[in-house]
Amino acid sequence: MKRLKSSRLWKNCYIKIAISLLVCLTSIIAFWFCLKAAFKSEYPLLPVDVGSMEPALNVGDLIIVQGLSDASEIKVAEKPAKASSIESSSYTAYKAFDGSLSTRWASAEGVDPQWIYVDLGSTVTITQVKLYWEVAYASAYQIQVSNDTSSWTNIYLTTTGTGGNETLTVSGTGRYVRMYGTKRGTSYGYSLWEFQVYGTAGPTPTPTPTPTPTPTPEAKLLSQSRSDGDIIVFRRPSNPDELLVQRAINKTLVDGVWYFRTQADNASSPYWVYEGLNAEDTWEEGYFHQKFLIGKVVGKIPYLGYIPLYVGAFLRSPEAMFLFIVLLCLVILLKYPSLLKKKLKPQTKAL
Repeated sequence: MKRLKSSRLWKNCYIKIAISLLVCLTSIIAFWFCLKAAFKSEYPLLPVDVGSMEPALNVGDLIIVQGLSDASEIKVAEKPAKASSIESSSYTAYKAFDGSLSTRWASAEGVDPQWIYVDLGSTVTITQVKLYWEVAYASAYQIQVSNDTSSWTNIYLTTTGTGGNETLTVSGTGRYVRMYGTKRGTSYGYSLWEFQVYGTAGPTPTPTPTPTPTPTPEAKLLSQSRSDGDIIVFRRPSNPDELLVQRAINKTLVDGVWYFRTQADNASSPYWVYEGLNAEDTWEEGYFHQKFLIGKVVGKIPYLGYIPLYVGAFLRSPEAMFLFIVLLCLVILLKYPSLLKKKLKPQTKAL
């Protein structure tokens, strides 16, 4: 009789459900650790809860984060830039191309001529240039293009520059675009908050002989190609428990350590690392230490991130998200036990 009772106990549907859930939970935990090992990331999956990276990442997306074995693997958005001189290390050339009107390039003072150029990465068609001058402006200068930085061609020149914000209509092709200042408007040097180059990738299209006109490609900002930079996940330096998702726009190597500068796609200026941190945690203006990096975004699953977002703030961690899925499975199985239970044939008791 005891053996019969024990046999009936193990055939109970709730026992089967409990065993199935235990197996399911174990499988999920194993799957989670396999994900962490496969992507070499502490957080291989994360939900997107803000729209600062739209349209690249939308609210509700579940992003896949790849860990990094070497911080130098991060690709940045800013284009390489070079200048004839700088006033100090705080006014380097790339700051004229970082998308921020609070940082600038400044040349050595009292010296003519001076120049600054940007490498667009490939030959492009240039249709417009915008110059945002600081007080130290050029009264005479040229805008030039080149494919090798040795031979330059003028596409614009003036001897009556007035400084301020200048929008120039130009026409030319080249990989490198340079502002060549020949006369200063003040006793200082030359200084630009921003040097923006607009145009289209590749040479100007050849018109077709058919009556249908060749459409003119839309001019885009080429000197700050944000889509070229990796989207990275990192800890907020002032609060390491908070994770941020932004695009890497610049990096620099200092004493064997990489420091990064980031910006959200919809932000008007780069992310600013707050003061008050340890000196080794930051470098210059807005750069943070590589130790805060979690990894880079290598993919996304639309809408799946809504699961943890809708359940509550405490479910925004990946572990809690998986716990929620397990609880959801439990509710379903308890409501519909027939999903696991097979109909048993009636057993005949021995007389």
